[in-house]
Amino acid sequence: MSGRGGLFALAAAVLVAVSLELLANAVLRTSDRVFDFYASYAQLRARYGPPMTLPHPEIGYVTGPGFERGANRHNRAGFRGNEIRDVSPRTWRVATLGGSTTYSGGVDDHRDAYPHLLEQTLQAHFPECDVQVINGGVPGYTTHHSLLNWRHRVSKFAPQLVIVYHGVNDLSARLVWPAANHHADYRGVFVSYRNPAIYAYWENLAVLRIPAIRLGLITSHNSAERLYEFGSSFVRLELHQQLVEGRYPDGLFRTVPLARMLRENDGSHFLSNIEALVVDVQRTGNEVLLVSFAAAPRPGTVLALPELREALNVQNRHLRRLADALNVDLLDLASTLSGDDSLFVDGVHFNAAGNARRADLISQALHARAPDCGHSALNAEPASADRGQRNTRQSSGNPEGVAASPGRRIAHRIRSRYANTPPASSGSANIRKFAVIEKPPAIR
Repeated sequence: MSGRGGLFALAAAVLVAVSLELLANAVLRTSDRVFDFYASYAQLRARYGPPMTLPHPEIGYVTGPGFERGANRHNRAGFRGNEIRDVSPRTWRVATLGGSTTYSGGVDDHRDAYPHLLEQTLQAHFPECDVQVINGGVPGYTTHHSLLNWRHRVSKFAPQLVIVYHGVNDLSARLVWPAANHHADYRGVFVSYRNPAIYAYWENLAVLRIPAIRLGLITSHNSAERLYEFGSSFVRLELHQQLVEGRYPDGLFRTVPLARMLRENDGSHFLSNIEALVVDVQRTGNEVLLVSFAAAPRPGTVLALPELREALNVQNRHLRRLADALNVDLLDLASTLSGDDSLFVDGVHFNAAGNARRADLISQALHARAPDCGHSALNAEPASADRGQRNTRQSSGNPEGVAASPGRRIAHRIRSRYANTPPASSGSANIRKFAVIEKPPAIR
């Protein structure tokens, strides 16, 4: 009898466990937001297909190929947008490098992203060409990531022009203390990268996973923390939390003021990474266009702090000087668009109208001379470093910015001014699905 009673008890326990698991999975179906935050990685893959980001052995992580969510999509190469067409005699390829502000995280539709809009505007102006603009932006990337992104992913598509847009992520990466942990590869910020598909078996059980996430014992399978681990010396998140709770300055920021932190962690790594990227691209004999970082301040955000606004302004001023020193072109977007809140969703990421305006300004800067269609590095002889140097911006004796090598000069020479840039602001991207959800939603 005792044996039979034990079996009944075991059966009852199994029934209760199964019932609780079914109930927990039913909770996941109450809303997309709840599902996105509490579902397992396997459940996310089953519903949405390929994830937005994947681990990468050299870069840490990249945007994943084949990702689709609503009107957003990645092509087979993993870049946001349509498939990259084969090279033809009419091809003119442009690549854009940066973080979420290049990826265009402020818009859900990939057709509203600035690289897509730039392709359209350039195609209309140069109908004799097959214009292709590759969106090489990846959310969260710094200049160090973009340097690796160029070397390991983008360069193989041999773009004739590379547009670089960076600023706020490198500024955030300077919020590291002690200053000895501030490095050009930002290893004081990103201490390790992970494969989100690898996790403990018990996390497959919703009845255990959901309370564990709510209690903070594990992170959401849809969290950026599943991709990388922030270092303990990275204080940007603490600064944000203090601002949200209205207690800034507190803790470390009482003893180490922001001004001191930004002074000791200056923007030299930002500039050295940009310089390395420019040199790498020029070695291929192709062109670089640097773009200063535009933003609009919003109260309560990190960049609303005067120390950070000024630090971003200084980064932009140094970028202008670096462009002159390297003899490459710079479009001063910061002086043109900063402060216009109607162009941004959060003060940093452009909305659809802002992306259209940005694409139009960049396109206008490239209208001075038609590209030499079909002269992609995929079809041309390998270029030496000397050739790359000859193809950089010409001296003031050539006012139209036309290179000595006919047809190779693409970007219009844009004279940068050493003027103060209007203040800037911060925020988060507006892309859903396999993106980070900052706070857990309420389970009702």
